[in-house]
Amino acid sequence: MFCICAGAFSDGIGIANAIGRMTAVLSPYGVAWLLTNYGPASVFEVLSIFIMFIAAVILILGVETRGKTLEDLNAGGSVNHSDCAFQRVRKLVPTIPLKRYKQSG
Repeated sequence: MFCICAGAFSDGIGIANAIGRMTAVLSPYGVAWLLTNYGPASVFEVLSIFIMFIAAVILILGVETRGKTLEDLNAGGSVNHSDCAFQRVRKLVPTIPLKRYKQSG
């Protein structure tokens, strides 16, 4: 059964954002190394290989979500969200109550 919980959804977005930011930080160093050691053609070759690999992964594993709501993806909204993995983890891990601090001023 396909289930999208809000927590798992936001975790996935956060992980994707973190990987994108790490790539943005590290890729100039990789490009500089490739330029220095192998020349400008190698930069385009390596980047095109990465892009083709990512495109193949998305083509194989990706789910078309254009124009669909989360309810549509959850088989018409008939999914019992208590069965979601995120909800099972939340039951196992005790929640830590957050203290509410007053703003000074």
